[in-house]
Amino acid sequence: MSGARIGPSGGDHGYDQPNVSSTNYDKLWWSRKEWQKKVTNDGKLNLRSETIGNSGAKDLASILTSDTTIKEISLGNNKIGDEGANAIAEALKVNTTITQIKLEKNLIENEGANALAEALKVNTTIKEINLGNNNIGDGGASAIAEALKVNTTIKEISLDNNEIGDEGANAIAEALKVNTTITYISLTNANIGDEGANAIAEALKVNKAKIIIDLGNNKIGDEGANAIAEALKVNTTIIYIYLYSNEIGDEGANAIAEALKVNTTITEITLNYNKNIGDEGANAIAEALKVNATITQIKLQTNLIGDEGANTLAEALKVNTTIKEINLGNNKISNEGANAIAEALKVNTTITEITLDNNEIGDEGASALAEALKINTTITYISLTNANIGDEGANAIAEALKVNKAKILIDLGNNKIGDEGANAIAEALKVNTTIKDIYLYSNEIGDEGANAIAEALKVNTTKTNITLSNNKIGDEGANAIAEALKVNTTITQIKLQKNLIGDEGANAIAEALKVNTAIKYINLDCNEISNEGANAMAEALTINTSTAITQMKLDDQRLLRGATNESHPSTMHHAPTMSKDHPPAGKSANQSACYVVICSTCVIDIFHDRKI
Repeated sequence: MSGARIGPSGGDHGYDQPNVSSTNYDKLWWSRKEWQKKVTNDGKLNLRSETIGNSGAKDLASILTSDTTIKEISLGNNKIGDEGANAIAEALKVNTTITQIKLEKNLIENEGANALAEALKVNTTIKEINLGNNNIGDGGASAIAEALKVNTTIKEISLDNNEIGDEGANAIAEALKVNTTITYISLTNANIGDEGANAIAEALKVNKAKIIIDLGNNKIGDEGANAIAEALKVNTTIIYIYLYSNEIGDEGANAIAEALKVNTTITEITLNYNKNIGDEGANAIAEALKVNATITQIKLQTNLIGDEGANTLAEALKVNTTIKEINLGNNKISNEGANAIAEALKVNTTITEITLDNNEIGDEGASALAEALKINTTITYISLTNANIGDEGANAIAEALKVNKAKILIDLGNNKIGDEGANAIAEALKVNTTIKDIYLYSNEIGDEGANAIAEALKVNTTKTNITLSNNKIGDEGANAIAEALKVNTTITQIKLQKNLIGDEGANAIAEALKVNTAIKYINLDCNEISNEGANAMAEALTINTSTAITQMKLDDQRLLRGATNESHPSTMHHAPTMSKDHPPAGKSANQSACYVVICSTCVIDIFHDRKI
């Protein structure tokens, strides 16, 4: 194979692939027009993370003054500072083809922002600009705001992760009073508080654009939420305003709920990660949902909503006919609240996705939801991870799956389901012909449960993943799964990492891989596989010329000492490449990485710890 890959095949190892640092972005590189080779047929030039710095930015700017082929340019993460931004700004004053420029994650401060703002006053082609994650303060934001007062072409602007503050937000708000072309503005994590939110709210009272504003991850409290709520009562064009990860409590939620009773354009309630909204706020939102006919998504995860709030929201869901998705994860809901939601799902015919992760749902709540799933035909996704569900709840869900006819995905990861629950789910999988998947990672399933699921996979033709990572499955369970894989033709992913599988189990799976042509991805990280099992897996791929596998993971084995060319000559098939020169970040000097390229379509990546 040509161009054999050295190092990991993906980003799972906690360190980046080396960037194209071998390319020297000096004046000679630019003058020879080498950059033209990077421009795609549709005019996109991607130089992200190439560390071109100010000098490269200036060389590029000189090209942009006359070039007519580049339409979109990505310069994120390049250590470009004010000097480079100034040069690019000068080029944008005369360039007439660039429509999108991305300068996020650089070192641009107010001076560079001021220069770019001046360019935007005269440039008539740029539609999108991203300046997120720089060092721009309120001065730079104010300059950009002044440009937006006269610019009539920009539609999207991002200033995330800058120190915009209330003063900068005030300036942008003034611009939004007169600008009629901006349709998206992102100001997340920009140190904006109630004062800035008040100013933006005033702007929304007069702004007539169909706009999306992202104010997530700021310091907006109830005062700012109240002001925004008043604006939503009169604004008739805004589509979304995101207020996640702020400091909004019940008072602010109440105000927004009142606005939603009259607003007819907002389609999402995005108040997740505020951590202060409790039952009172949930009650108010529930009342609004009884009359609102436009909201389709509710995101209230990571707040303080308990059973009372869940009960009132459930009552609203019985009459609301527009909501499709609701997320109440990581609140304080117990089986009582889950019971109420289950009752609502028996009559609601519009909700397709519901998330109740990280609540104390328990077996009783899971049983109630299972009863709802016996008659509900619209739910396609339900997530109950870390919800204190054991075998009893799993049994109830299994019974529901025997009759449920929806193409549903159920996430039961990180619970307390053991072999009994796994057996029940396996029986359901034998007769259910519509389920997309059921995730059972991070439970207490052992060989018995794995055996049962394996038997089900011999007849089930809809499930595409085996997701049993972080359980207690050993060689016996792996052997059973391997037998199933010899006949199953629909499973494409196997996730069995963090179990107790040794060489016997690995050998059995390897035998299955010699004949299976459907599996694309297999993860056996953090088991007890040695070089014997790893070599068996490698040999299977050299024998099966019709394999669909693109990645096999065998990292962090408790017993692994590496599958090397010397220990198994068959890994030489199709010109393997190994690298032990780049240990992952955070690993000590006496640890090494081994990435064995088996063929042009698959990489087996192995990490072994010599300390063990």
